[in-house]
Amino acid sequence: MLDGLVPLEPLHFFDIEVDIGHEPTLLPDLLETKMAKVLASWSHSGLHFHFEINNPFDQPHLRGDVVELFIDSRDLKSATITRFCHHFIFLPEMVDGEIAKEITRFRTEERHPLAHPDLLKVKSKKEKGRRIMEIFIPKEALCGYDPSQFNKLGFNYRVLTFEGDWQVFSASAEDFPIEQHPNLWASLHLLG
Repeated sequence: MLDGLVPLEPLHFFDIEVDIGHEPTLLPDLLETKMAKVLASWSHSGLHFHFEINNPFDQPHLRGDVVELFIDSRDLKSATITRFCHHFIFLPEMVDGEIAKEITRFRTEERHPLAHPDLLKVKSKKEKGRRIMEIFIPKEALCGYDPSQFNKLGFNYRVLTFEGDWQVFSASAEDFPIEQHPNLWASLHLLG
């Protein structure tokens, strides 16, 4: 009786696709956490993100008050990190001379040189008890970024506070080590 059924894999159950254009697009709050409002846009020169975080976000550290972006420039949905995958961190203020860097951890020989921190741009300000962060990742920091050939990106983000609160875009960071599983990242369609 069940012979003709195709098994539903959990990974396909959580597939998320969002269209973004050249103008900032509000990304849906898929987990209803309401910690941050996130907008994204793209251009041929790179990717733009706007974070409005409902928290002063003023204790920057790698383990808190940090924005992490996960990008697969080819949206391969691979079970492991490929050379097209990137893991960036952005701090609201300079710490030890750094405000942004790529920390991608490759597990195979397929890798790319990590982006130089000077390529990554962050503008950050406090405003009425919240933090506004404008982030730009240029194409030079994104191995394989070519919107004319590949108009889809694998994407996830994680906003992590020093107190331990967090918000992610897709695939719960509580359930999965999202930095190691690009197959769990959402897809952003680059329109325009």
